This record gives sequence, structure tokens and C-alpha cells, in this order.
Amino acid sequence: MADTVLGELGGAPDIVVNNAGVFSLARVHETEPAELERQLRVNLLAPFVLVRAFLPSMLARGDGHLVHIGSSAGSRPYPESGAYCITKYGLRGLHEVLELELAGTGVRTTLIETGSVDTGIWDPLQERLGVDLPRREHMLSSGLVADAVIRALRSRHVGVITDVGAITDVPAPTTT
Repeated sequence: MADTVLGELGGAPDIVVNNAGVFSLARVHETEPAELERQLRVNLLAPFVLVRAFLPSMLARGDGHLVHIGSSAGSRPYPESGAYCITKYGLRGLHEVLELELAGTGVRTTLIETGSVDTGIWDPLQERLGVDLPRREHMLSSGLVADAVIRALRSRHVGVITDVGAITDVPAPTTT
């Protein structure tokens, strides 16, 4: 996939947003190694592979922005979310290493750590929502997260955004 993008664009895109994610609930001792491996592949290895594929072209031109959609689970643990927390802590680590390595290169990196976002990731857990998990009406909308990405890009934000409302001083996108 990266080769196709590089070939069609003649280099890396200006912006790469790593937004894929998988999640399941289980205590650490009940988590199958295959489930941890699945979450590692999607939540951590895929962003790493995309960074590795596109970053050399971004560095060569001295411009670009890597945006990673993380989770509050990347900086605080949640019970029954061991595999997910491991992968999101890892994504935070990837971001922090990139911050150091990219300083002064013109390539930026932003990590947006959200709370629960109302997406299909919660569908298999429907019976637990509002019991021991947040109710969907209390979750962030995916549109709000997308808005945070746009605002981070417009503000040329570098760093970690732990509250999508933390960058509300940047004008919201307008449609034309």
C-alpha cells in the first residue's frame, strides 16, 4: 500500500493520520496471546510501518505531519484492557521518540489521546455500555476527533493532545 501511495504521489503524502484501532476486554491472565498479537499488529505495528514507509520522503523534503490517534489508555491503565493499554502505551512511546528524532527537521508529529469515542469498536460490548463502561451518549463523536485532527494540523501543533478541547483557540474548519 505504501509503495502505491509513494508511486502515485511521487513521495510521501503531506499528512499521515494513523487512526486504525482494535480493542477487546479481558483480564491480562485471560487474554489469549493471539489477541495481544492482533492488537499489537493494528494498534502499534501498522503505525510504525507507515511511519517507516513515509518518513524518509518527508525528511527529504523537510516537511510533513504525522498524526497518531491514541487513547487515554496510552497514559493510564484500565482494568480488563491490558492488551489495549500495552499497544496504546507503545504508540505514545513511538510518538515521543519521533518528537525527539524529528526536532528541527520540519516534520511534525502529534498524538491525540482521546477518551471513549462512539464507533463500531463498542458494538460487541453493547450489553456492558452504561453498566461498567461509558454510555454511548457520553462518548466523544468521531467528528469531534476529526475536528481535533484538523485543528492540530492548522495550528501546526506538535506534541500530545489529551483533551480534544485543548486546541479550541484555533478556528474551527469552515466549509466552502
